[in-house]
Amino acid sequence: MRIVPVTTAELKELFEAAGKQAIAEFVQAQSPAKDMICQAEAYSQFQEMRVRRWVQEGLISPTRSGEARNAKKYYSRAELLALDASEKLKPMINRKVMP
Repeated sequence: MRIVPVTTAELKELFEAAGKQAIAEFVQAQSPAKDMICQAEAYSQFQEMRVRRWVQEGLISPTRSGEARNAKKYYSRAELLALDASEKLKPMINRKVMP
């Protein structure tokens, strides 16, 4: 079994991310419309290149507000927060443990 030492700062970051995710999922369950953010807001909060990459990798899919080709795209804030947290925590989890 591999044990990864975690600093206090990393543990704090982990709990903060878990708390934000729990709140986002609660909002998503209680009021799905409040969970959705437009593409411009998603790009602003989570960086355009990261959101585009997540879409390209199939990790998240936007929904359109209508049938038209130029209809606004919306993303789930809860899903974006989950992807954001997983990317930020990935280096901590995957680092090599010195014997």
